[in-house]
Amino acid sequence: MSEVRVEHRMSSGTTRQLAPAVIIRLDRMIQEKRQSGRNDKSSVGAEHTGMAHRQSKKAEDKPPRYKKTECSLVLDFSIFLVWRLTAMLILAINGSPDKSGNTAFLLSRVLEEAKANGAKVDMVHVVDALEDQDKPYCDACSSPCNRSCIDGTNLEQVFNLLEKADGLVLGSPVYFGTVSAQMKAFWDKSRCVRTEKILIGKVGGAVSVGASRFGGQETTVRTLHDIMLIQGMNVIGDGSAGFDAGHQGVCGQKPADEDKEAIKRAKIMGTRIVEEAAKSR
Repeated sequence: MSEVRVEHRMSSGTTRQLAPAVIIRLDRMIQEKRQSGRNDKSSVGAEHTGMAHRQSKKAEDKPPRYKKTECSLVLDFSIFLVWRLTAMLILAINGSPDKSGNTAFLLSRVLEEAKANGAKVDMVHVVDALEDQDKPYCDACSSPCNRSCIDGTNLEQVFNLLEKADGLVLGSPVYFGTVSAQMKAFWDKSRCVRTEKILIGKVGGAVSVGASRFGGQETTVRTLHDIMLIQGMNVIGDGSAGFDAGHQGVCGQKPADEDKEAIKRAKIMGTRIVEEAAKSR
């Protein structure tokens, strides 16, 4: 069995860039803890006044209660945050038969930005995933799927990656106004993934590339959205709170490396998918 070729990129070093949403959440937790400390102090009854007075000098030698709580909160949350970002995996699925073409290029831009935001990233090419299939399509030979064409194949390896992933980015070139045959066959063979509820609740975005500016990119993105929705995923567009609301997804024109707007939207999606994946962990 030939191995699935997976492009693997991992953030170097232990330093992680904190996403704005995470920083806001940390600040809110600190403020709530501070307020809680103040409320505790204000609720002390008159009967404790004497005891508080006797202990005042001793308390002067110690930092304020909320300060200690704040420091421990920051430390605990930092440890937790490093674990979350280290464990987070964003996986791109390249539906193009060209493993170094326009679709792969834009998917790589999404992954680069996800990596810059602290995630681990991989890319899978569906042509490799389907390479050792006797039938490169699903004929619904069993219901529910008995995995007869999955177990022991490249697809099994890829489906295991799907289970580990926190977010997916699906990319396809525009073929006759929709996704490529390879991408469709890949997801047609994922009935067991749906049955086992592997992707329910996971975040996903879509990328498409056409030969002309209005060459079916949006209909292709919509098909990719439908695929993810049928798997129970949470679909995002190409917007982010730090930029703008965006639209349906990343829509590029060939040659993608000259499409500045598509590159920009791909980077924004990379940021957004990490932000949303962090919320669902």
